Amino acid sequence: MVIAIILQVVLSERTIAQRQVTEEVDIELRALLIARRDALKDLVRVTEAQMDRQVERNAGGIFQMAKVRNELYRAELELTESKKERIEILAKALEAQAEMEDMFDIRQESKDVVYYAKAERIKIEIELHKEKKKP
Repeated sequence: MVIAIILQVVLSERTIAQRQVTEEVDIELRALLIARRDALKDLVRVTEAQMDRQVERNAGGIFQMAKVRNELYRAELELTESKKERIEILAKALEAQAEMEDMFDIRQESKDVVYYAKAERIKIEIELHKEKKKP
């Protein structure tokens, strides 16, 4: 009986210590996720400013902008805690990707670039669809 009580106390203390370590790790992880998101926000601003200064936007610049924005949306998704927030972020990502796809199509870029943009848009649509279906 005494051994059982001692074992229970030791296990409960270990569980409390494990929870504290997990919470500390989660705080550190969240701080890193926020730092990554903020760095990507800065990168989006810089990339947009560069695009605005260009008289003629080339496919490479547009493609880079799409890539940077997608990375920012991914970083924001990692920080979300609610289904509603994830749906909102995915909807924004979908809208931005559709704009990029249209831009490539209007400019009559090479088909590989157009197909890649289309595949990325569909990928986001799939993620949004799955997110909406989650309970």
